[in-house]
Amino acid sequence: MAEQPKYMVVVRDESGNLYEFEKATNLQWEWYENDVGRCRFHIPYNDVKLTTSSIPQGAFSEIRIYRDNSLVWQGFTALISEDKDGTSVYGFTYTEILKWYRVGFNTTYTSKKIGSEVISPIYDIVVALGTDILEAKITKGTIQDPYTTGSSSVNKTITKTVFDEDFFSLLKDMVATSRADSPSGSWEQDSVFEITFSDTTPTFNFWRDVGSNKSDVVFEMDSEIVDFNFIVDMKAVFNDVKGYAVQSGPSFLTSSQADTTSIASFYRRQFSPYFGTVTGQTQLDEMAKDTLKLYKDPTKTLSVNFAANIKPFDGYSMGDSVKVRINRGRVSIDAFYRVIGMEVVVSDKGIENTTPILQSQRT
Repeated sequence: MAEQPKYMVVVRDESGNLYEFEKATNLQWEWYENDVGRCRFHIPYNDVKLTTSSIPQGAFSEIRIYRDNSLVWQGFTALISEDKDGTSVYGFTYTEILKWYRVGFNTTYTSKKIGSEVISPIYDIVVALGTDILEAKITKGTIQDPYTTGSSSVNKTITKTVFDEDFFSLLKDMVATSRADSPSGSWEQDSVFEITFSDTTPTFNFWRDVGSNKSDVVFEMDSEIVDFNFIVDMKAVFNDVKGYAVQSGPSFLTSSQADTTSIASFYRRQFSPYFGTVTGQTQLDEMAKDTLKLYKDPTKTLSVNFAANIKPFDGYSMGDSVKVRINRGRVSIDAFYRVIGMEVVVSDKGIENTTPILQSQRT
């Protein structure tokens, strides 16, 4: 049997003091692509390291989780719960802080590159506020410009007006726009924003395209996989999409997209989404086409249960695709699935249960 990993939780206060907890119980941590991860741990009431200084209330503190001396999770304390058994601490990854800052009101970016001419200057505007956490704790790293889909060199440009939405929501919108299905009709980019885990320099990055196929990483039924659930959802098929947006004036924008093959197979199913952050026709066309491509066919979802003590990110990274093989009954899967998240639960006996969050590759 493989040796169980050793976990340690470290809390860092604003003075730089580090408090190590090797006996934390109920430990869980989650990390997701383009989203906020969470953690939870419990410190027994009789742990001599549990003091008002080591788990500060009413003050900012950082959480770091180490697995065999390697940093696997980093963020900040979000909530503290006390009961007769001790103290439970809940945290968010640093991507949560991107929700704290506005991006400007009624500011228009005309024919601008997504990374260097929209995201980068907005990041600088936030830092210029002063007393913000981006300036205090986060380093500005690499900010790339996504390409026009179907090209390996032509930077995609957008025209967009911002209306004081938060930075996190803008980044989600920029990711969706970067990945959107235009003009060639196929997805070729998996754009990602992140704040890296680091003891010294957590770094904000925006990457044009992340991930590769890891042929040597195989998750197989009756080996790494002990159970699975494969769902084909036909109730949420939409094949006649009319997207709406509003631009300054105000005036309405619309974009109609339909798939005749899907209509022939599943009958016409109309859907009229409103894209509140879209302020230009080209961007709306891309988002409507992206929505059609996502929903014109039945959605296939695979979730798996893994054997205990499988090391997270062993031979692959967030955004990479791993091979999944399942041959059980009428279910036959031998395909690459993209890793878009990781959820880990460590029992009080030290048994580690790892669940990579898998997504079908986009084609």
